Amino acid sequence: VFFGPICDYVIAPIARYSSVWGIPLITSGGLNEAFSLKVPNYRTLTRMMGNYHAFGLMMREIHRHYNWTIQAYLYHEWDEKSGRGFTDCSMAITSINRAIGGNETSSGTFDEETAKYADYLRLLRNIEKRARIVVFII
Repeated sequence: VFFGPICDYVIAPIARYSSVWGIPLITSGGLNEAFSLKVPNYRTLTRMMGNYHAFGLMMREIHRHYNWTIQAYLYHEWDEKSGRGFTDCSMAITSINRAIGGNETSSGTFDEETAKYADYLRLLRNIEKRARIVVFII
């Protein structure tokens, strides 16, 4: 049995190999929706918590309950030139958009390592005109 890792970018290749070798992989990470596709790559992967898909479905139900039809998301994302891949926030937003259909969705991104107070204010002002609800994910 492999225990861990937590990072999705590390889990993916280890899960692929462990699937071929028939070795179970147990992790508290692996929130990306792709890990739900057990065949052929993630047959032996067990996640010890929910995933982004479940988070997206929960957000869809909240949107339906409150009849929210226009929303905006502010979330942390690294500069794509950094080579650091997608953030957990970005993967969560993708699942939310997929679950709610992405209708009337606006978004803004920031790098939490470099953003200043004025950057957050600018982002909020840009999207407040279009959204009835703003979800801030960090």
